[in-house]
Amino acid sequence: MRTVLGRKNKIAVDKNKLNFTAIDFETANYDKTSACQIGIVVVENSEIVKTYSSYIRPSPNFFIPFFTELHNIDAKKVSGFPTFGDLWIEISEYLTDSKMLVAHNAVFDINVLSACCEKYGINYDLPDSFCT
Repeated sequence: MRTVLGRKNKIAVDKNKLNFTAIDFETANYDKTSACQIGIVVVENSEIVKTYSSYIRPSPNFFIPFFTELHNIDAKKVSGFPTFGDLWIEISEYLTDSKMLVAHNAVFDINVLSACCEKYGINYDLPDSFCT
């Protein structure tokens, strides 16, 4: 897996044939396994074809007030939601065929995805990623 930084690389693309999966995570604290929300958008031939969003019960399950102030997610909001490991079957439907993950601050989102997969024993080969 390699990450391409958008500001530093000029990538020639056919804007009518863009194929990628955009991801975004929020975390409860500084631990990369503390994902508390995920958003996914799948783009094929420059059209949005699938979207997914879910709260996640983080592990470790504690929220730093500063993080809650940023994203307005707290322990009460995620209390009835599954862990990342329990959500993987749903999440994987959006990620497994992707050849490119795109995210704003991709290093953060890819690290969260990798850490959560590792924590729950999920074998997922990360595709290349692009940072917006």
